[in-house]
Amino acid sequence: MIKKIAKGALALLLALGMAGCTSGTTTPTDSPIANLPNPMVSVDSADAFSAAGVNIDAPADATDVSYYTISGTLAGVQFTYDGEKYTYRASAKDDNISGIYYELTAQCIVMVECDGFCVDATVYAAEDKGKLVEWEHDGIHYALWHAGDTDDEKLTAALTGVMARTFNGVQSDPVSASLDFSKDGECEVDLDGDGLAEKVSIAAQSGEQYMIQDYCTLSVKDASGAEHTMNLQIQWATIATAYDFDADGRTELFISGDMESDDFVSYVIRFDGSELILAAPEVPYDNSGDMLIDVEPGTPQTEEPSFYGYIDTVNDGSLTVNQTLDILGTRGGSTTYLMDADSFRFAKDPSAPWVFRFDTNNTEDWEYMGMETSAEFPVRMDGTQEDATLPIGTEIAITEISLDGEEYVCRFVTRAGEEGTIRVTFVNTDTDYGCYINGVSEYDCFTVLHYAG
Repeated sequence: MIKKIAKGALALLLALGMAGCTSGTTTPTDSPIANLPNPMVSVDSADAFSAAGVNIDAPADATDVSYYTISGTLAGVQFTYDGEKYTYRASAKDDNISGIYYELTAQCIVMVECDGFCVDATVYAAEDKGKLVEWEHDGIHYALWHAGDTDDEKLTAALTGVMARTFNGVQSDPVSASLDFSKDGECEVDLDGDGLAEKVSIAAQSGEQYMIQDYCTLSVKDASGAEHTMNLQIQWATIATAYDFDADGRTELFISGDMESDDFVSYVIRFDGSELILAAPEVPYDNSGDMLIDVEPGTPQTEEPSFYGYIDTVNDGSLTVNQTLDILGTRGGSTTYLMDADSFRFAKDPSAPWVFRFDTNNTEDWEYMGMETSAEFPVRMDGTQEDATLPIGTEIAITEISLDGEEYVCRFVTRAGEEGTIRVTFVNTDTDYGCYINGVSEYDCFTVLHYAG
């Protein structure tokens, strides 16, 4: 099965300004394939490429096909496909193989599904000189170049056409992938769906002069040059992704970062053409207990996060979020977040558990996350219908936690490989705080509990 493109419009995905970031530049020559290394040797067919360790060819119904090699390590094919001329290259040795030295702006990433794997191909605009598509698979680098203007659907057809000569089961209908701009801190993307790209950037700011925590500023410059900003309660961004999450033709921004001491938070932001709109907090902030303090004039105001934890994956219609949970110890795990059906707000999927990373064969995992029982308490072993107890001194590890009403259902595995569940009640009152198992404090049930801080 292949995923469908948002709104079924591949041309929209590949339109100039869909997404992008800028690389370094080198003065171009008059040739679209600049500075070709020598020697360039013509060969009779794609069979000659086996010596270079690559397997490429023109699309099956291409015309005017010619083949060449460069230095014995780079394979090249020139062809005409649906009336458009292309140059296609691959190398198992070199990674910078396109020969294109114009300023490149990444427009989007398209994901092409093949038998058993997917290939992510990045589409670049090379100033106004043409379009370049690059991808890598199994250590081999590929580059497809088209000089001048081209129809986006034709470019995609050429892309899947050349991939089909190398990979089995190539689907002809690729899907868009999210654009990660956390490394560069900037990109160009059409946020509001008007066909014009906004310039997006995120930068860390020092809060020292205001005696506040360092923070980040998100900046969005629209096509008119007007700048829209939002201050976020993160010292730096660890995740910054642009993606049309709900397939409505508008692109959301997903940003996660460290607020302080590995306390991660996330923001989901839209731009409607006139202002930045932040997804409402999962849990509304209660400032009733805040102390009134004098604030330095001009102190930047930061926004409350949309939810706590950091975004691991932006999926179609859901987010995979990593969070820290303090139940029978502190541990980090992943869960699923969904957007509300009737509002711009994200919240944990109540049916999704927190799944924790634990390797039962790893001695260090047992050392740092294992727990030893110091009392007998009710558990439900898998495959049974009645509660039982574990012998005192049993080593267990929590692998998953889910909510059942007011109780936390904690899945565990023993050193011996047996699995089961423990039901835990969490208490948070003015006089008591902590977890209880069948009315007994967690500290009376285990020899050591690994809580952070």
